[in-house]
Amino acid sequence: MDNSTSTNTKTFPFGGVNWKVVLTQSRHDPTTQKIFRTYGPYCKDSACFGMLALSEPEKTANCPLCGAKYDFDEDTATSLKTKAFTAIQAELDKKLPFIPIDSLRQPLTSEDSDEENWVRARLGYTSDGRKVVSVLVGEKQNSKKTHAFLDLDKEQLRFDWKNIKPNEIVASLEANFINAKHTITTKSQKKSQDT
Repeated sequence: MDNSTSTNTKTFPFGGVNWKVVLTQSRHDPTTQKIFRTYGPYCKDSACFGMLALSEPEKTANCPLCGAKYDFDEDTATSLKTKAFTAIQAELDKKLPFIPIDSLRQPLTSEDSDEENWVRARLGYTSDGRKVVSVLVGEKQNSKKTHAFLDLDKEQLRFDWKNIKPNEIVASLEANFINAKHTITTKSQKKSQDT
């Protein structure tokens, strides 16, 4: 272990016996504890807490201090130790604070519609922190819709091709960025612009 972690020892009950675990804790993140090593099984009597003497093939054990006998049923002591490790780490992890990684900032959303169409725009952030505008445009009479993404940091205009193409629902779509401009028009719109 290096100087950035500290250790402490705790006792946990699991599988009808006790286990001793050495936990590591980062000095940089004191909320996170990870199991460094698991010892046991130990007698479940907290007054005794003797390390159990295992029989072959590790299906039974007895405490040399108080004489208590233990039967591990379907497990061996080794497989029970693995399960104990997993269960104890899960208990420790449940105590960690929830930190959403999808979007730490709340998105801004705007919606509007008329008799025939609807539009929904949403400003949000990608998992790596880039600003993205999501624009959905649809027709009320059917389920036709197009979905455009404007990556403000990369100055890109992209579409979700699972939906219909943008030029099948809108005559023209233009995205003006600081250093770039992207325009999509229908074929009939292009012909009228060329003439």
